[in-house]
Amino acid sequence: MIEAVLTAFIAAVFIENVVTVRMLGTDLALYSPAKPRAAFTLGLIMMVLSVLTAASAYAVNLLWVRLDLTVLNLLTTLVLTILWLSLIRLLCGRLSPGLSALVQTWSPSLLVSSAVLGIGLIYSQSQTLSFGAALGQAAASGLGFMLLMLIYSGLNERMEQARASQPRALRGLPSLLIAAGLICLAFMGFNGMIF
Repeated sequence: MIEAVLTAFIAAVFIENVVTVRMLGTDLALYSPAKPRAAFTLGLIMMVLSVLTAASAYAVNLLWVRLDLTVLNLLTTLVLTILWLSLIRLLCGRLSPGLSALVQTWSPSLLVSSAVLGIGLIYSQSQTLSFGAALGQAAASGLGFMLLMLIYSGLNERMEQARASQPRALRGLPSLLIAAGLICLAFMGFNGMIF
């Protein structure tokens, strides 16, 4: 049992990563903060937001299935994301001014991030997962997103340092997309390790 849970967790972090496989939240991951500490904090907030959204969307989805109104899942998940992000912003404002400034800066990106909505929708509508399994998968997906935020943060920092030595046509986004593609290929290499 524990081996199956651990395998599913590792698969959600590395093999079924929301950014590299499902292409959700690539905009937020590619433009992650240049400082690894800020990227870690933002990834942690993203993970908490994903778990809270998936948990509440799972509960509301059960109601929509009973009432045969599953067409409202996307709208409900979006509203729940807004509510949870507002609560997180309020809590961060009371805990730390620096954390509050980071959340305030990245709130619009977190709000429209397809990763948060995707994780909420995927795991709330899954008919095969129990509530605990859906929360575990959402947490693992958020952890995988945080891992990629840290990788892309280091990548952005290195790109800025090597900007002068890059060819003019590849400066900025083109070199970042090439590097992101190589990172995606590296994550695809994990596929043969478990399955």
